[in-house]
Amino acid sequence: MSSNVTNVVSVDEKNRWLGKLAYGALVSLALAQYDGKTARNPHSENLFLLRWLQTALKQKRFHRCVAGDLVWLINLGQQRVMTSKLKGRLEYLWRSCCCDIAQQSDLFRLTYATELLKDLGWDSVVVSDDRWAKLTAKTCVAGAVPTFYVVKTALEAAFDDKGNQCEPVNFWVLGDKGQFAEVMRQHQLQGQWIDHSAGYCLGLKGEKAQLYEKAR
Repeated sequence: MSSNVTNVVSVDEKNRWLGKLAYGALVSLALAQYDGKTARNPHSENLFLLRWLQTALKQKRFHRCVAGDLVWLINLGQQRVMTSKLKGRLEYLWRSCCCDIAQQSDLFRLTYATELLKDLGWDSVVVSDDRWAKLTAKTCVAGAVPTFYVVKTALEAAFDDKGNQCEPVNFWVLGDKGQFAEVMRQHQLQGQWIDHSAGYCLGLKGEKAQLYEKAR
C-alpha cells in the first residue's frame, strides 16, 4: 500500500523557483527582442510574456510551488493587457527573490511599494503644491477608493540620480493607514505618521538622517 507524502517547500526554495521563473521569462524576452521577434514597447512585451507564462504553466516547466504565482501573473496579463507591466513585475520578482531587497535603491523600493498598493486597490496621485495645500487643509475623509497623494516637486527632490533618498518626503494618505504603513515597512522604507493626521513622512535612515538634520 503506497502513501502520499506532501513535500513542504521552504520559503527559500520557493524564492529560488520564483527567481528562476522570472529570470527565464526575462531572458526569453530579451532574446526575442534581439532576434526581432517582438518589439521593444510595453504592449508587445506584455503579450510576449503573457504567452510565455501560459506556455510555462501548461508545460509544467517549474515546480508546483510557483503555480499560483504563474496563474496570478497570467490573470493580470489577460485582464490588463495594456497596463499589466509584466516585465517590470518580473524584474522586481527576480531582484526580490535573488537579491537582498534592502540593497536596492530607495526609489526602486518605493516604486514597487506603490505598485503593490495599487494591486491592493489603492490609487496614487501626484499633485502640485497648490493642490496639496488645499487637500491637506480639508477634513480627512476617505473615499470609496483608498488614495495617497504626494507633491511632484517634493518627490523629485527627495531622490538623487541613483535613486537614493536624500530628503524626507510627505504623503497624504486617505485609506487604511495600517495597510499603507505595512507595505512601506515590507519594502524596507522607514516612515511615521504626522500628528495623528493623514500625513505620512517617509524619512531618512541612520547617517543620512543625521547629515540632513545638520545641513538644515
